[in-house]
Amino acid sequence: MKIATPAVAAIDIGSNTIKALVATRNEHGLLESVEQRTLDSRISEGISGSAMRLTDNAMAEGLEAVTELMSMISAHEPEQVGIVATSAVREASNGDVFAKRIEDVSGHKLQVLDGEGEARLIGRGLLCDPAMAKWNDFHVFDLGGGSLEFLTFRQRELTQAISIPLGCVRLTEKFVDDREAPFTAQAGEAIRSHVRRQLIAADIDFH
Repeated sequence: MKIATPAVAAIDIGSNTIKALVATRNEHGLLESVEQRTLDSRISEGISGSAMRLTDNAMAEGLEAVTELMSMISAHEPEQVGIVATSAVREASNGDVFAKRIEDVSGHKLQVLDGEGEARLIGRGLLCDPAMAKWNDFHVFDLGGGSLEFLTFRQRELTQAISIPLGCVRLTEKFVDDREAPFTAQAGEAIRSHVRRQLIAADIDFH
């Protein structure tokens, strides 16, 4: 007879989307998804500027998304719930205000990850993926709305975890004037040059 293990749940408040995952351990002791959902809720408007601030509309959409995801999560009666936020919230001057509102609607404290912490948690998640069980030495790029995380694994040990401000929302705001118009060669070259400079500055080891 299979004994059900307690569920755990997580909500990830990203710059472009807000995601929820409910998981449990299977008979082999590996984490297994029970239910997951992603909501588009771009809270990062203005992230390319020098003074990032979450707008009232962005915070309202974020709170609405978290409330909806908490409803989904609660149906599974998880033993533990974790809520984290990444680039947009950590860079916002009023991120603490948003964090307090998240705690009020969810009943759980929001953990705002720094860049390295975000990268390391991505790495831990990858190592739990059965599809990557046989991968030993590899690199990973994780592109988000506000940042790009670069990770290196050697014999499944995380040896490099770097976060760079190269998210797709940030680059779009910075280099694309008209988001409804076809993407131009000039914008493409400007983005390529900017990315090269950032990668050089980050001193990433690609070997």
